[in-house]
Amino acid sequence: ASSAISAVFVHGILKSRHIAEFAISSINEPVSLRELNQFAPVVMVSRNEKILTNMPEHLQIEKGDKLYALVDHDSLLKFEQELAKRAMLEFGNNNGSSFEESVR
Repeated sequence: ASSAISAVFVHGILKSRHIAEFAISSINEPVSLRELNQFAPVVMVSRNEKILTNMPEHLQIEKGDKLYALVDHDSLLKFEQELAKRAMLEFGNNNGSSFEESVR
């Protein structure tokens, strides 16, 4: 169960895939979109109240960004593990619901 995921969108339309939101709480080293797309495609970034789409792969992720990634259960875990390994997430921000509970 994911405790760092903020929300799940597009429930049911994409079969076993969902768009998950991740709030970036810190950046210890530069991270590009290209690096994160290896784990799950980031389809949108919310930054400073603006929505970024069709982002270049060299886009640098910033503290405060919200990343929207297209995930299934396995890629969710890999994406979240990568963000956690880089200390980019603050766990426990999802009001107690897990990814599995959200997509039922």
